[in-house]
Amino acid sequence: MDETLIDKLEMKLAYMEQTITELNMAVISQNKELGVLQNQVDKLQQKVLELMEDESDSRPSQKPPHY
Repeated sequence: MDETLIDKLEMKLAYMEQTITELNMAVISQNKELGVLQNQVDKLQQKVLELMEDESDSRPSQKPPHY
């Protein structure tokens, strides 16, 4: 094989390996951020449920007399 062809292939391979490593790091970072965001959503859902329960507990069970 021609030396320049081998050199070009080696350069392309090195570039692809670098790109794969960078993409992998981006996926890892996004996965961590997704975990944080999921925890925040879970906490917010729990808070909404608590507020809804508090609201239903504070409502009178009967209609006011003027109804």
